[in-house]
Amino acid sequence: MVVGAAYNGTGQRDAQYNQNQAGAAGATGNAPAWFAGDNKSQGAYAHNAVLSGIKTQALAGSQTGASGYNQLVFDDTDGQSRTQLSTTQAATALTLGHHKEQIDSARQADLGHGVMLATNDSGSVRAGAGLLLTAHAAGTGTALLDSEGAASQIEAVSELAESLADVAQKQKAGLPDEPAAQDLPALKQLRHTTEVLRHAESTGEGASAIAYSEPHLQVSAPKGIAATTPADAVLVAGTQATLVARQDANLAAGGNLAMAVADGLSFFAHGKAVGQSSDAAAGIALHAASGKVGLSALKGASRMVAEKAVTVASTQGDVTAQGKSQVLVNAAGAQIRVTNGTIELHAPGKTVFKGAGHTFVGPGGGGVDNTLAQGNLKGCGIQEGNAATSGEGSVSR
Repeated sequence: MVVGAAYNGTGQRDAQYNQNQAGAAGATGNAPAWFAGDNKSQGAYAHNAVLSGIKTQALAGSQTGASGYNQLVFDDTDGQSRTQLSTTQAATALTLGHHKEQIDSARQADLGHGVMLATNDSGSVRAGAGLLLTAHAAGTGTALLDSEGAASQIEAVSELAESLADVAQKQKAGLPDEPAAQDLPALKQLRHTTEVLRHAESTGEGASAIAYSEPHLQVSAPKGIAATTPADAVLVAGTQATLVARQDANLAAGGNLAMAVADGLSFFAHGKAVGQSSDAAAGIALHAASGKVGLSALKGASRMVAEKAVTVASTQGDVTAQGKSQVLVNAAGAQIRVTNGTIELHAPGKTVFKGAGHTFVGPGGGGVDNTLAQGNLKGCGIQEGNAATSGEGSVSR
């Protein structure tokens, strides 16, 4: 047990070297790890004896102090308390309190306040029962995994998402065989997330505390979260992925944007706020400033219905309507029907032809090539292989 140390060396002003390299009888010169400066001209070295702790050096350079080291340093400067555990290996350090750049005994630039864990090499944070990363402030009496702020927000957006899904289904915007809004898998997972965050466990002595019910990573902040990279970003969900914004959401791409789904795709806009007229509602707008717009139902029907006027127009080209068996135009009981090589005119009242001349000649016809492209969805090879090994009859996409 070391109860004291004698320093018979002199520390150099600008580095942790010993001016006295050796003493009597071959003894080495030893300077304290940190020392106070006694002259204002020494700049950052001019401070009281506020630095203490322990510093160990690599054996290869222990005499000169010129090699790597490990240190636990306490800075007791008034109003600038700091604790730092660090090593020169990969410049790794944990700093608590008032952040100050320190080189040997020099207290240099102010760097901020709080906690910093830094390294020039790899880093890892692992928590097998759950991890909370939050910018929400909390008192010393707050539970370690208290996530009530996040749970309340998830609960609120879950109600919003369920309300919109319910309205969409009532207005026939749901997908075939879709469960009720409250039973949609993504919304059930949102509710499950709040249960995970609010789960509490008790000890045998009757005490209880918040403890996630499954290994869950919670990231939350009261004023915003930003994740950026100049390269690629990847987000993968093995089951459901849910994105909900209580106000506006924006998705922009400087190049192309591709969206592909294996099953159904539904777009729904409620369109107006309470008390707002239908004419002022935003609705849905699809525009192409240049290029083509294509809408195809390769193996099903297409339907366009509006409560008010529908306009199909081309400002500089043709409009073509084609059907394999018939084309029907109907309004107020009158109709034009093109079918089986004939054109039929039906009207409950008069049929009027107006023109400078009328010419009726022999039969004629024409057609338009509207061949539809075909494609098959290829399943996940990994899941199909696992299913074949275990004998399962089907796999999820």
